[in-house]
Amino acid sequence: MRNLNIFKNNEKYHNSIPADDLIARQRYRLFRTTTITAATVIFYAFFQSWYVVDVGNFAGILIGILGLVLVANFFYLPFHKNHRLAYYVIVLGAFTTLHIISYYSGGIRASAIMYMAGLMLLGYMLLGNAAGKIVFTLIALNIVFFWYATEYTDLISYALIGDTAELINFDYLTTFFLAMLILSAQMNYLESGKNVVIERITVQRNELREANKELHKLSIVASKADNAIIITNSNGNAEWVNDGFVRLTGFSFDDIVGNNPHHLFNRKKIKSKYNCRIRSSHL
Repeated sequence: MRNLNIFKNNEKYHNSIPADDLIARQRYRLFRTTTITAATVIFYAFFQSWYVVDVGNFAGILIGILGLVLVANFFYLPFHKNHRLAYYVIVLGAFTTLHIISYYSGGIRASAIMYMAGLMLLGYMLLGNAAGKIVFTLIALNIVFFWYATEYTDLISYALIGDTAELINFDYLTTFFLAMLILSAQMNYLESGKNVVIERITVQRNELREANKELHKLSIVASKADNAIIITNSNGNAEWVNDGFVRLTGFSFDDIVGNNPHHLFNRKKIKSKYNCRIRSSHL
């Protein structure tokens, strides 16, 4: 029951995001999908380090801890409600994991570099352009660093994946499919997000069209009314008057529009036979 309540908390948090905040809702969906796929990749790397290669090194332990951090980050979001912090945690956590994996899986030759494309895309989609550029810079520096470390240092090994051709080939095979899984999830997010935006724009366009029809009907009624009708702005200046107003007051349309009617009335005496009721609508 407690596990079910944890999932319900995340669903409630998603539902609490305003329906008209499309970007926030789509980013949360991407965050949820990425957490699941990233945790799958990380725990696979942990399993690989302990049971496939059978090294059980420090990297394997650290990778497992980072996987738990990403999962905890997802489930803790409904409590602290700081989505920006949660998004930074998943992006930086994923980057740190890939950085550590690369030390023990060939450096610049590490298959984990395939995930960098998805990570860069994630940075832009979750954190925006400015933070996305920072993520891109980190990834570029990371690649240059591992090129140098592979060529000129002894920091790099194949302890995480094994140094035989069969194990290296198997690592590339599994990494390719997992990396494609992440990119596929991100492409699905972009496509669904585009469809949601198009649908919302279509609905708003139809609503605006119907509202314009109603306004057109009301404008016809107001313009043909015998009573004097004036529409003013928040400053009290006239924006529109009907023919009835012109006929009853003696002011022309150009005389009244743009001016405060009370000031005009104070400067010009209106004969009693023009005693009329002026209905103002402040917009």
